[in-house]
Amino acid sequence: MTEFRYGPGVFKIDYAFQRRFRGRRGNAIARSPCTWVEHWGDARSEHAATHGAIAEKPFVLVGQPSLFDATRAPEGKHIAWMYCHVPNARQRT
Repeated sequence: MTEFRYGPGVFKIDYAFQRRFRGRRGNAIARSPCTWVEHWGDARSEHAATHGAIAEKPFVLVGQPSLFDATRAPEGKHIAWMYCHVPNARQRT
């Protein structure tokens, strides 16, 4: 039997807003039927996270599903989430 190989950990935070969150790109919204997602940072940070390091500019996904599904937040309000990979406790630098 081989030892299980752990991947990167995950950091996710959920936000509640009084109004629409515009993100870093202002009004630029991806054409999607279910959510709006922006990619922030540097994709090379995925390599760092899988090798036990914290990237200077982590690759962060940002979504705001309440733009397309009003049932995800109270009327007139919005939600958003941010997600990125981080080193897990078993990884060594």
